[in-house]
Amino acid sequence: MHANGGTHREDSLAFDAHDRATVLCVSDGAGSCQHSRIGSHVAAHRVVEFLLAATEKVDSAIATDATKLKDFLSAQVTAAAIAATDALVELAKKSGCAPKDFRCTLLTALHYRGEQHELLLTNQIGDGAICLLRKDKSTARLGASDSGTHSGEVSCFVPDDCARVKAKAVEVISDVAAVECVLLCSDGIEDPFYPLEKKATAIFRQFYTGVDQPLPDFKAQLLQLAPLLQESAAWGLAQWLEFEKRGENDDRTVAVLHRLPGNVIF
Repeated sequence: MHANGGTHREDSLAFDAHDRATVLCVSDGAGSCQHSRIGSHVAAHRVVEFLLAATEKVDSAIATDATKLKDFLSAQVTAAAIAATDALVELAKKSGCAPKDFRCTLLTALHYRGEQHELLLTNQIGDGAICLLRKDKSTARLGASDSGTHSGEVSCFVPDDCARVKAKAVEVISDVAAVECVLLCSDGIEDPFYPLEKKATAIFRQFYTGVDQPLPDFKAQLLQLAPLLQESAAWGLAQWLEFEKRGENDDRTVAVLHRLPGNVIF
């Protein structure tokens, strides 16, 4: 819709890595809020910055103890979301705006690779979705879309006070070796594939096998080779995002952490 009208979009994403960790973040600014596109940008980048700094050097007494490491990293994911909330509150003060003017959702994934332990941690505030594909081709949704009483209504955003509570709901995957791919997406992808608990497989299948025909209820999809197996996965994903489905015209943002070479054959 924004591309058609030549207007700005509200989604944002950020990602980065060092030797021990990879961080992905997707944020969707609330369209009814004046500066939500700024809020989503600031929040996503603040989370990535915070988590990279927090995981660069983990005390050996923590890194070698599975329970302590899980607790430590969970606390850091929570702190990162709170840091994003604080950043938007501070931005509102400096700019003379209300904090709600910067409202946005926040999806976070942290993959930590220690010498002895490997963990995947996620947190979700607002709508959108975090899904994973395992090597046995099973899928799982991590967290839940935070919606209100009406369709499309989100009940909690960053930097609302409730975000500080939602930030504590961190999911931890310990068997990371079984995970093939992790996907974070805004509701521009969640809605066309609703319910994602059942339809995530369709997304992952297209990521790994390509698109030879549009999905049954889609108006159109660009025929293409497997996005994640192309020389430029980013370009392949950008092409995949061009799908058409009646009534679905929201911003679409996706961040994907996947193994290369892949281990899944659909």
